[in-house]
This record gives sequence, structure tokens and C-alpha cells, in this order.
Amino acid sequence: MARILVTDDAAFMRTMLRDTLTGAGHEVVAEASNGREAVSRFAEHLPDLITLDVTMPEMDGRAALAAILEAHPGSKAIMCSAVGQEATIKECLLGGARDYLIKPFESSQVLATVSRALLHKETNPATVLQEIVAWFDLGEIAVRQGLLSYSALQDARAAIAERKDRNLVQELLDRGVASDEELDSFLAMGHRDVSMAYFLLKSKTITVEQLRCALVLMRKSGRLLGFTLSEHGFCTSQQIAELVKKIPPFKSQNQTIRI
Repeated sequence: MARILVTDDAAFMRTMLRDTLTGAGHEVVAEASNGREAVSRFAEHLPDLITLDVTMPEMDGRAALAAILEAHPGSKAIMCSAVGQEATIKECLLGGARDYLIKPFESSQVLATVSRALLHKETNPATVLQEIVAWFDLGEIAVRQGLLSYSALQDARAAIAERKDRNLVQELLDRGVASDEELDSFLAMGHRDVSMAYFLLKSKTITVEQLRCALVLMRKSGRLLGFTLSEHGFCTSQQIAELVKKIPPFKSQNQTIRI
């Protein structure tokens, strides 16, 4: 479990995040109510991850993020804010944040985001692939498609944990979340986008920061990854089209994505 610093100028939001994180086994090493406190307490505690509100007094979350990453390169930060404009999201993600949660959000969404943000370790480049795959887990795709909430996904995973002979596809089918054909199309979508992201990173066509930015914007807009990458100028539509031709066809295995 991770050591986490929680930052928000609203006490109730800090309490909500603290209770959510500690309830899942994480340790909240400190709290901060503004950006200056966040920078100071980060240096004092050196947590595994920090959550940062964007709009705060004295120093906002964007300035705090920049100060923390300058002093401690590679640090992991998740932005948590009611401010959801694309320009703000791009500034934070391209500036080095790992993810961006728009308030209000569910506790289970916070935990899923924290788990994904902790996957990639700079000392092990291969872990970036684990992070990409986590973005396209079948459950995450179903949530993005509006078929169920994060709390409903958590309930489904809990039911699977009690019965080792089941997988997520079977659970979603039994709950009537989607048809077999729809789930296959989601898995094919995930296969294509994971492959696309991996090859774009491997060829250095895009950076990890640009990919994370596109993934967050994609979650907000509901658009496809390739369209989002080209729309925001991270690569061209021609590069995407050429790359898609190289991706091997998806073969239905009636299970979640495995790369």
C-alpha cells in the first residue's frame, strides 16, 4: 500500500479522500490545505503519491505540481478538481500529473485511479505498459461507455473474488450490463488502443505525458484514443491510420485484455 499526501482547501474533501484511502489500506502521511503547504509537506514526508486540488489559496495546484516535480522529478500526482476545462487538464497532464479527476467523483474511482497511477515506475520502463493496459481494462471501458458506475464495477469485482470460476465478462453478462457482442467490441477496442499507445510510445511519436493527457481527455469526451491524439496535435491522423494497419486483428477470448 502507498504513502499518500492529500491536498485540498476544503476540509470535507480532505476527510473524504483520507477515509477512502485509509479504508483501502493506504497511509495518509499528511494533509495540506493549500499549494505552499503541499510543497513543504511533500519535501518533509516524500510520499509515494500526492493528490492536488487545482484551485487553492496562496499557491494553486498547478504551481504546486510544478514546484514538486522540479524538486522531486518523477513524483506521482493526481489532480482532483471541479475545474474540468480542457486547457486546465492539458496543462496539468503535460506538466507531469499522472491523472485528473473531476469532482464529484466516487470513492471507487479514486482508488482505481490511485492504483493505476502507482503502476508506472521510472526505474522500470516496462511498467508503463501495465499502466496503459489498466486504462483499457474491460470494466474501465464499460464505465467510460456509461454502462455502469465505478461502485457497480467494484461490486462486480467483489462478486468475482468470491467465485474463482468466474471472470468479468461472465459477471457483466449475468448482470445484463451488455451483450456478448458488445463486450467483444469493447475488448477489440481495448486491444486496438493498447496496441496503438504502445507502438506510438515505442516509436517515440508521442510522450508518456501526451498519452496520459489524451487518455484523460478521452475519458471526459467519450471519443476514441486515435481521434483524441490527433485532435490535440500529439500526432497526425495519417500516423494513426498507418499504425492501425500494423495492429494484429483481435481474437475473442471471452476474457479481459491480456497483452
